Amino acid sequence: MATYKKINLEEWESFGGGGYGESFYHKTDDSVILKLNKTSVSAAKAQEEFQRSKAVYDMGIPSAEPYEFVTDGERYGMIVQRIHGKESFGRILADHPERLEELAGITAEYAKALHAIPCDTTVFGSTALSIREIIAGNNNIPEDIREKILGYIDQLEPATTCLHGDINPCNIITAQGKV
Repeated sequence: MATYKKINLEEWESFGGGGYGESFYHKTDDSVILKLNKTSVSAAKAQEEFQRSKAVYDMGIPSAEPYEFVTDGERYGMIVQRIHGKESFGRILADHPERLEELAGITAEYAKALHAIPCDTTVFGSTALSIREIIAGNNNIPEDIREKILGYIDQLEPATTCLHGDINPCNIITAQGKV
C-alpha cells in the first residue's frame, strides 16, 4: 500500500458529491480540490484509482493532475488540480439542450481518439476480464443471457488501448476552450 497523507477536513469546504464520494474546495488554496471516496471504498481501491489517475495524466490525456493520495482517517481519496472555469457537458446540456447533437459529436470524437491510445496494461487491467467477472458473479442475469454475454466477451480480440468506461455528460468538461 502506498503512503498517504492525513488531511484535516477543517481546511476544506464541501461543494458536491456523487455516487462514489464527496468533493471539497481548500479554504486557502484555490489551486486544488479534494476528492474523498465513501467509506465503502477500500484504501486499496482508492489507491488504485489514484495510480490510474496519475498514469492517465502522465500519458498526456487531458485531465486534472493528481497530486497526493490522502485520508481523513475514515475515507481515502486524492488531492487534484482544480480546473477553474470548467463546465461539464451535463451542465451545458441542462442549460442548452439544443446543443445535444454538437456535444454528442464532440464526445464521439474524443472517445474515438482516447480509445485508440495504447495503454499500459500493467496499470490498467483487462476491461474484458473485469466485465466477465461482474457478469459471471451477477445472479440477477438469467443463465442463458449470461452465457451469451460471456461467449461474446470470449470472442473479442484482446485490446491494449485505453477505454474510459464511464463516458457520460457529467464526466466531460470544457475549460478555456479545451475539452
